[in-house]
Amino acid sequence: MLRAEYIAPGKEVSFLVNRYAVLSAQGTGDHLDDRFIPDGLAGIVVHYSGQFTLVNEGQFRALPGLFLTKPVNSSLQIRVTPPVDSMIIICYASVFSKFFGIDMNFGSGVIYEPLRGPLLGVIQYELLKPAQPKSRISAFESFVKQINKSNPYHPDILDSIYLEILKSKGTEPIGELSSKYHMHPRTLRRNFHKRIGISPKDLAEIVRVHNIWSRVIENPDMDAFDAVCEGGFYDKPHFIRIFKKIVGETPYAFFQRNHEVATALSAKNPQYL
Repeated sequence: MLRAEYIAPGKEVSFLVNRYAVLSAQGTGDHLDDRFIPDGLAGIVVHYSGQFTLVNEGQFRALPGLFLTKPVNSSLQIRVTPPVDSMIIICYASVFSKFFGIDMNFGSGVIYEPLRGPLLGVIQYELLKPAQPKSRISAFESFVKQINKSNPYHPDILDSIYLEILKSKGTEPIGELSSKYHMHPRTLRRNFHKRIGISPKDLAEIVRVHNIWSRVIENPDMDAFDAVCEGGFYDKPHFIRIFKKIVGETPYAFFQRNHEVATALSAKNPQYL
């Protein structure tokens, strides 16, 4: 079974990092198949052992050992081949792209990007050397604090809008946010997509679906449809349509099956989102 351990970031890097996820699985040979379900965050993925393969319409593409992820608006089918030792540094997408100077608009259909330039060298040196997760995290946080000390991060309007969508669990109307921050809706969509990788509407829908997933994790006996109104959906058909678009399954099919692997693959923990 694929397992995930979650570690909170240090206070000095919490402006950037939401959480760390350490993935592990024992054994050899047998593979695990399930979905990665997006949560609207970005990150750095480091695979120390094991193989992660992207499966798309019968085509298999092995994922590299070190890459960047951006927010996407639909789930990805992943095959995991143990033994697994991986770490994901899960970051607020708007801060991540600005802090490291990364254009999150990777291109149509591109869901990950190999590390390049100075960031690649530093991450390779700092993260591939230590053997224990805490040592890896300590090395990464020292790197971030060094950058932030010489060039302190200052949140901007896009950070504020992005975080408001997350904190409101996706229920804050995008039009109201656009008016609140005096940004034309078209300008907001363009800048948001370049900085975050998806539109504000996509992010709000993703966060709403994740909120309902969190509620079901915390209360397994709860009917997911009970949270429809709280989640900001107009009615059950609207909820089913958005859920299926993002997760790739109907709510009934997803919540009736075992989704432990999907939970670990998606680094899903209600404590953090």
